[in-house]
Amino acid sequence: MVRTFGVVERDVAKWVGILSAIFALCQCITAVPWGNLSDRIGRKPVILTCLSITMFFTLLFGVSTSLPMAVLARACLGFSSGNVGIIRTVVAELVPERELQPRAFSLMPLVWAIGSIFGPAFGGALVNPVKKYPEIFGNSHFFKTYPFALPNILSGGF
Repeated sequence: MVRTFGVVERDVAKWVGILSAIFALCQCITAVPWGNLSDRIGRKPVILTCLSITMFFTLLFGVSTSLPMAVLARACLGFSSGNVGIIRTVVAELVPERELQPRAFSLMPLVWAIGSIFGPAFGGALVNPVKKYPEIFGNSHFFKTYPFALPNILSGGF
């Protein structure tokens, strides 16, 4: 994706790293504010808000046409992902029996690991669908213009 923005080949790895790092940095910055807000207005509204923001900016990232647009989308994705602590709190509240909590808490890293394995694989398989699957997407002007949109549309849908 970064190559399509006209980045010099020797700088591609640097910008891919920045796109990854900006997400983590923004997630770190917003973890406490999202937690404080969830204590004031409730966990459910904050989680639903964060999921909605994540969906929107996942779609925006998929249709990014420039490096600044991609960086902005990744930063906003990080800002909306600072709610992991809230989700852990919800798990603790839903499973009050202390003997069941280790089992409940082990599901979160398991799901994260599964997503880390299958997400990039599906993303790589679905990127540039016009060239990879011309019989299905060959006439799609949208996917010709935005070759990275399909994996992000599916991710945003999930």
